[in-house]
Amino acid sequence: MRVLSSSSAEPAPMARTQADPEPAARAERRTRHDLASRTGLSDARLLMRELGDGLVRLRPNWDELLPALESLGTVRAVTRNAHVIHQSVGSLGHAHVREDMGWLVGSGMDLRLMLGRWHHALAVVARDNPMAERGVYFFDADGSQVHGVELTSESSQGVFAALVTRFRGPRLTPEFLSCAPVVQSPARRIPLVDIVDLRVRWDAMGEPGDFSDLLVHFGMTRLNALRLAGPGRAFSVGVESGCTLLEYIRDEALSVEVHVASVGAVQIHHGYVGSFREADDWWRIRNPRFSLDLRRAGLAEVWVVRRPTHRGPVHSLEWYGFDGSLLMQIFGHRSTGGVEDARWRHLLGSLEGDRTD
Repeated sequence: MRVLSSSSAEPAPMARTQADPEPAARAERRTRHDLASRTGLSDARLLMRELGDGLVRLRPNWDELLPALESLGTVRAVTRNAHVIHQSVGSLGHAHVREDMGWLVGSGMDLRLMLGRWHHALAVVARDNPMAERGVYFFDADGSQVHGVELTSESSQGVFAALVTRFRGPRLTPEFLSCAPVVQSPARRIPLVDIVDLRVRWDAMGEPGDFSDLLVHFGMTRLNALRLAGPGRAFSVGVESGCTLLEYIRDEALSVEVHVASVGAVQIHHGYVGSFREADDWWRIRNPRFSLDLRRAGLAEVWVVRRPTHRGPVHSLEWYGFDGSLLMQIFGHRSTGGVEDARWRHLLGSLEGDRTD
């Protein structure tokens, strides 16, 4: 991939080291999720098996519990799916709950919560355990983790203890989870649709949220909509090209938005990406307040997407798994008026030569 950047320079070589300097807890977090997948246990059941009395069940009163998280001080928010882990360090604030939706926006934090998928909350109170940091973890009905709030050295231990006491729920029992782990279904086949109508409706979108309405109207998955969108709206590129673009984002010091979703939360990083390295089968991005881990073997397709809005087009780089699930999106910085950074558009446009569709 050849990108003409403002510095007219190739990206700096990716750092490769024999020993990755990340904290052991991060490596353990990946191992824990993979262990749950291999054993057929949900994330919650695995924690129950390994920690026992080191877990406390909390009452799922989201309209009270979420605002209470604001008093913990500096925490680490963790949202992950099967192949991407997004972590942000900051303070939670401005909690807002409306029916099945929730928002947490604070210093270094931006979370959109689909509370209809939030069924359980567990507090990890055990210290120095290898399975999970102390904090509060949230789960779907089947025990799949949808989000985690981990304590850091800057968190208030006293506030955490008071929160656990205040929201302590019934005792944990083996019957705590009644559902078997959900098996991800394969991506649906492309339905028979009027492609002309699809593209007309695409071009008529005025807000980013209109894309979801378009999918509902045609009964389509996101990925199938991209495959039918046509020239000027979406095109696919190789996974390696997508990873190379991350290096350019780093080298050009572009401010971006990185969105990673679980089944019940979307976590967004606003700003610069920081250092970028490859270790084992993972691409890893690190800065003092943000980290991102991408499992290369799980990345099936990367798409460049252009959506129209009333304030001008919005371009994104989107990563999908082999089951068709959306793993991650990256957007360019937008000004207060919603105008997209021209350098971001230029960078994505340079991928046209690497398209694979």
